[in-house]
Amino acid sequence: MIKINRESYLVMGILAEEASGTGFSTAPNVIIPLSTAQLKFGGVGNTAVSSIGVKVASSAQVAFAKAELTTILRSVRGIAAGQTDDFTINDPSQIVENITATTQTFTTLLGSIAAISLIVGGIGIMNIMLVSVTERTREIGIRKAVGAKRRDILFQFLVESITLSVLGGIFGIAVGFGAAQIIAPMLGTAKALVTPQSVVLALAVSMGVGIFFGAYPANRASGLNPIEALRYE
Repeated sequence: MIKINRESYLVMGILAEEASGTGFSTAPNVIIPLSTAQLKFGGVGNTAVSSIGVKVASSAQVAFAKAELTTILRSVRGIAAGQTDDFTINDPSQIVENITATTQTFTTLLGSIAAISLIVGGIGIMNIMLVSVTERTREIGIRKAVGAKRRDILFQFLVESITLSVLGGIFGIAVGFGAAQIIAPMLGTAKALVTPQSVVLALAVSMGVGIFFGAYPANRASGLNPIEALRYE
């Protein structure tokens, strides 16, 4: 015997623990007769039913079951031909499609934000490197005067640009990991999963940003005329 709202009920059986069609476990639920639920919890004279759950034998019969249910409900509710249904029939595939569409939308949104952030960060690195090239013009001229080749200067500034971007990537990974560990517990059962593949991918993207946006400043530095560079003040 169990009590619900101080009323005693006899337990006739216990459901096996399994996931329902919507992906949620049926374990926390108590199933009682419809008439009892309407009498004890629906209020005086309340016989309304807000939803009905139907289990289909196989996924191949879902479309047929939906059509049959639509016909039955339209007949029971007195909906004439040509009139719009005043009810909705949902199946798990629709729920999955809705969740997938929502996930894709968020993925696109977050991807766009990440792309904008990368572009802004890359432009910042390029500006820093251009300032560095300007401030070190005489140094570049001296290096070329003592025998440094164009590729040596190019490699030097590319390495500096990549170092800046990779350090930024490491800092971003650390902040993201820390924030995930703080925020995830606030979302209930959700867990933050940081895989080695995602870390490697983030560092690779950071390196790519450094190479792409550092190429122009490095090429500009390597192309300086040593005589003009030595005259620069």
